[in-house]
Amino acid sequence: MILECGQSIYHRFFGHGVVRGITRTRDPGYDLDRHHVEFADGTYRDVIGTRAFCSPEEGAHLYPEFEPGDSVHHPKFGYGTVVATNLSPEPGARLEHMIDFDRGMGRRLIVALPGGLRSARGLDRERRLGVSPPATGSASRMSPAERRERFDHRHDTPAYIQAMQGSARFDLYRQWLYRHVARPGSAFFDRLDPADSPAVWRFMERRYLDRYALLLKVCSVPSSAGLWPIDYPGGALRTGRGVKFEDYGIPASVVDALEQWSCFKEDVEFDHAHDGGPRPDFDALDRRGLALAGEVKRYAGADVYVEFRSFREVLWVDGDVVEAPMPEMIARCSSQHDAMS
Repeated sequence: MILECGQSIYHRFFGHGVVRGITRTRDPGYDLDRHHVEFADGTYRDVIGTRAFCSPEEGAHLYPEFEPGDSVHHPKFGYGTVVATNLSPEPGARLEHMIDFDRGMGRRLIVALPGGLRSARGLDRERRLGVSPPATGSASRMSPAERRERFDHRHDTPAYIQAMQGSARFDLYRQWLYRHVARPGSAFFDRLDPADSPAVWRFMERRYLDRYALLLKVCSVPSSAGLWPIDYPGGALRTGRGVKFEDYGIPASVVDALEQWSCFKEDVEFDHAHDGGPRPDFDALDRRGLALAGEVKRYAGADVYVEFRSFREVLWVDGDVVEAPMPEMIARCSSQHDAMS
């Protein structure tokens, strides 16, 4: 997507705006535009790349705005009613909605993203016409207590959960177990026998959680600075809880380079997948990402764990940036180790 000065656009997080200026940024291996955009709320922002932009018409379709009292549907939480809007701490278009969900799902703050909120009336009409399949499975209509009961095999709590009850990180252990062990088809630990989960988790606590004050992952995410906190190696990015780079002595030059790398990687991957663009040089992109992870480690110091690939700690050895081998206990539990070898 190529933008021009004066063009009306839509940004997935900040809403409607107009491009007021374009500055070419140059970094080894990159050639990206920095767009100076005036948004509808009167604020100006510099946005690198175009991955988060779309036309105003597409924005109105993909990122709907609702009024209090509207009936809506969310693919995970089901049906509900909008009780308030425009609650984002970031000024901009109304992209966040406070919703009271049905079936015991409670009140939640939801960001309107593609595949997210839909008009309940419009969704029901599409289903009656056979236009789209149901977006919500049975699990998404369960209350939190019902979901816990289902995961614990209907009152018969497995021994691998009982073994960790009462520990200081029990809730984090359950999160890890659900996201990375017990989820069919998407588990990192696809070779791990659940009965051995407590032993693997205790190893992770000793090796990482007890040792480091903070765990970070260098990862390209649209409209992000490329650096995210994680709860444990290989864990999900803690969205909404960004890192204050200055707290760790990371200079502005590294921050800018991370942002450029993240936006560039997302742009070229999107162009290749959707617009028939040239195949990106993924090896070069990964080498650049690893080098930047090394810069983060250099300034963050020994008390901070940094990874680029899951469970491959980024270290400096004899003046070079290297990834430590995946620990043997972790490697034998995951087929992803084969792809990383």
